[in-house]
Formats: sequence, C-alpha cells, structure tokens
Amino acid sequence: KIQVSESKTTLPMKTIISIATFYLIFLVILTLFQRKFIYFPYKLDKKFEYPRYVSQLEEVFITCGDGSVINGLYAPGRGNTPTVLIFHGNAGNITHRDVILQGFNQLGYSVLLIDYHGYGKSEGKPSEKNLYLDGTASLEWLSKAKKKKPEKIVLFGKSLGSGVAVELATKNVFKGLILESPFSSIASVARSHFPYNLFPVSLVLMDKFDNATKIKRVHSPLLITHGTEDTIVDKNESKKLFEQANMPKELFLIEGADHNNIQYYKPEKYWASIAGWLEALR
Repeated sequence: KIQVSESKTTLPMKTIISIATFYLIFLVILTLFQRKFIYFPYKLDKKFEYPRYVSQLEEVFITCGDGSVINGLYAPGRGNTPTVLIFHGNAGNITHRDVILQGFNQLGYSVLLIDYHGYGKSEGKPSEKNLYLDGTASLEWLSKAKKKKPEKIVLFGKSLGSGVAVELATKNVFKGLILESPFSSIASVARSHFPYNLFPVSLVLMDKFDNATKIKRVHSPLLITHGTEDTIVDKNESKKLFEQANMPKELFLIEGADHNNIQYYKPEKYWASIAGWLEALR
C-alpha cells in the first residue's frame, strides 16, 4: 500500500489559498481606496497669500454645481487676446504651476488657472465627476465675469488635466486645445505601472477619464506635447490620442524631456512651439 505524505499534498494547497487570499485583500483595498492612489492634492491654508507671479493677478473663487467653492488665479492679457484656461497635473496645487501661468501671460494671453476639488484652497474631494464640475464652473465663470466665449478660449490640460480639457472640448468648439503629457485613459496608465497586468484595473476603476474614446468627438484645433523620456505617462499614450483625433492637429515631442520637467528641459524651444501654434490660430 502506497502512502502519500500529508505535508506534500496539503502544503501547495495552503500556499495557493494564502496567495489567493492576499490577492483578494489587496484587490479590495485597491478598489476601496483607489482615489488615494490616483489623486495627490496638497492643501493650502485659506489665508495663504499667493506670490505676485505676474504684475496683475486676481485671486478668484468659483462655485461649482455641487455647491463646492474652488480657488483659482486670473491674469489679464494684452488687448483682446484669447484666454488660456489651465487644468494642471495631479500632485500639488496651483502654486506649483506658476511657470505655466507666467509663460502664457508673458505671451500676451489672459490666463485662468484653477485648483480642483480638494486641491489648494478648493473645497470638496477630487473625483472624475467633481473635476468635470470644476471645468464646467471655470468655463461659466469666464463667460459671466470676463465675457469670454469658447471661441475665445484655449484649453490647456496637463496629464490629469487632459481628462478635464478633453471632456469640456466634447461639449464646445474652442479656439484651441493643448494637451500636455496626456493619457488615453487612467486604466491604460495603471496597466503600464502594475506588473504583468495582475489586477483588473479596467473593472475596478471608478474614475476612468477615457480620453481615447472622447477625442473622436473633439473638433477644436489640437496640439499635443509630450516628453520622449516620460516615466509616468508614456509618450505612446499621446500617439494613441493623436491617431484618434480629428484634424487640424499637431504632435510635438520634446526629445529627452520627462513628465515633470517638460517646461524646463528646453524652455525656449517649448514656448516657441506653443507660441507659434497659438499665433497660427489668430
């Protein structure tokens, strides 16, 4: 009679059960706390005074559709120039985007730079739905307070902000749309950072920011910029969007630039390319 050792038969099963349990626990944590992994806001005290990034700077407070009040900075341009509405990237707040505000304003454009729900002095909590509320409210504020219509507004969306800019651009035709280091979707970026696609990110994600599907409905002139050495959002994400986008469109890749240094890597070339593209819109 052949006897099989119990330890040899039960140990592998126990290991499998342990791995499966750990996997399920991690999946539950990932699902329940996913917005903690997506959004990285940095709060500001309500009494914080912004530096004079430009000579004329107006701090504004905008009420969104859910009643939350978000904070922003507005700088007037020269003459009857278009306004650039900036939706910044993920981490931090508008104090970390002064170079973008200054850059567009120095080109002569009016600028509105806002903080999303839960960022800086803005109330509420960030989510895809709430960021879209931020975009809509900012657009309405420009219309009412500054008499700016979509045809006189250029949307600028960096990384996370590309999702807000694309969403708005599906509803109106703007003077132009600039997407910097954009993604095709949050799921696509998540898959690139999780090893071997072990987690069903497409199924568990609550906030999708599906730019690839929406870009087909955008009919504003489009400029996409991306650093070739981007380690957070791969440059191929921009290429996917560019292929799906309608004309007129341009893709500007900055050789050697990473995700967070794209404005600093070759600043003269960066701003010259944007200025030339904007000038062609006039």
